[in-house]
Amino acid sequence: MTKSRIPEILDRVYLKNPRPSDNFNLAIEFITHHEGKEDEDCVRLIDLNTGEVFVQSQYFSDAQEIIGYASSLYPKHDRHFMFGWKKDDFGKKELRTFQDIPIEDQLRHITEMAHNLATDMRTDMGSHIENPVLEATQLMQQYNFPCFYLDDDGDWQIDMDVNNTYLKGQTK
Repeated sequence: MTKSRIPEILDRVYLKNPRPSDNFNLAIEFITHHEGKEDEDCVRLIDLNTGEVFVQSQYFSDAQEIIGYASSLYPKHDRHFMFGWKKDDFGKKELRTFQDIPIEDQLRHITEMAHNLATDMRTDMGSHIENPVLEATQLMQQYNFPCFYLDDDGDWQIDMDVNNTYLKGQTK
């Protein structure tokens, strides 16, 4: 007689639903003793709201295929989120030039740059640097186009992607 075991969920990975109106609550579960069988494991994609299992495998190593299946549930053109950012949200943020951000943030950026330059001075490649504070100040002045945004912590940060757009075709 085979000994029956209680299934145990070892881990559960919750998936973000790109279309909340679908009311999916998807998760990938790693289970031991699946269906009460002692030596049977399972990895599966399940809707926690309905209990519907979309796909499953007895091999934990098939988790990559399960993730691929979950990803295929939504066509690429239907996705409104990329890397946790909602599309077009970033474009709505206010951008400022270096001179237009508060002096505290200007000093913070100059200080960070000066520290980096001071570290570079100790290498052969940085031997041309004489005064890291002066050079950092001059380097930060090149951001005379709107490329600083206010982050969630209330600090003005530089958006490096904006540089490519505004600097395209310009020379130093």
